Amino acid sequence: MTKILSNHFYREILTKIQQQILEGKRNIEESYRLQVLQTHWNIGKILEEPFAGDFENSSERARMIERLSKDLERPTSFFYDLSKFYRFYPSLPTTPLTWSHYSDLIRVDDARQRQRFEQQAIREGLSSQKLYQLIFMDKITQEKKKEAGQLTALAKPGELACVRGKLYRYRCLFRKDISCQPRQALVDMGFGILRKVDIPDWQTNRSPVPVTSYKDKEGYSIRRATKHPEYLYTYKATIVKIVDADTLVLYVDLGFDSWIEQKLRLRGIDAPEVSTVLGMAAKEYVQEIFNKVDCVVCKTYREDKYGRYLADIFYSLTEKDPEIVAQQGTYLNQELLERGYAKLYEEE
Repeated sequence: MTKILSNHFYREILTKIQQQILEGKRNIEESYRLQVLQTHWNIGKILEEPFAGDFENSSERARMIERLSKDLERPTSFFYDLSKFYRFYPSLPTTPLTWSHYSDLIRVDDARQRQRFEQQAIREGLSSQKLYQLIFMDKITQEKKKEAGQLTALAKPGELACVRGKLYRYRCLFRKDISCQPRQALVDMGFGILRKVDIPDWQTNRSPVPVTSYKDKEGYSIRRATKHPEYLYTYKATIVKIVDADTLVLYVDLGFDSWIEQKLRLRGIDAPEVSTVLGMAAKEYVQEIFNKVDCVVCKTYREDKYGRYLADIFYSLTEKDPEIVAQQGTYLNQELLERGYAKLYEEE
């Protein structure tokens, strides 16, 4: 009786029971992880095999998934995702990753890149949320590089190529750390600002989707737009300050009754320092232009090494409609080049 009641003996019993509880919990979690992965893979196989890989072009398959969606009360994206999972992984993965990890990995179409992300997630023990952020940021980086490469390829010596964007175009995002209600999307308004917006026909597929906003009786609404990411991040703005000919502070209209004050560097050009005679002349030229206009249109790109967003600036001395200015206005960056107030920017 004394042994049973001793503190040392009690702690031994307590420790053994705690170990069993933890081991049981780990076994249940591992069993659940494997079963979820196996079930999703099995469903993908059921969906994929009858069509012998003719997935994208099969109208019969699309009709079948519509029926399954209604009968099983699941979004159509659920079935498309599982079919894609099976196509990308014909053998059931034996890694320690969860279905949440693989639901992100199947967004990566390139097999080598997908394998790289998968191995990194295993090696670093990444959570599915961290993996999603890694994949998403890589997609954004690749899009920006592609956009920059297209502009470089179009440009002639001494000439800047530019894409004239469309106002109030946004990108809808999916983020695991920010929950949205059904039929609600997370809109990337630019400059790191996100906003939840109701979209009646919205069905997320976890991939960035271009949308456009419009005004209705209840305020602002958005709908899907054509897939032209190069049109994004284009805004109406007013001038707050001219730092020098190639650096401006603008008050930017983001849409949805939202504004932000932002310092921008004119993309692709380098104006003389304002402390020089030519630099002061260039700044005065820009100031003279902006004294005559109510607003400008800016299309923004990635940040430079100083944390400033790069921008193409468009203006008109006669046109007030920013949509028309965006499409037909004078391209300030190029104008400064042609008038000798700036030179092409050279990467260091």
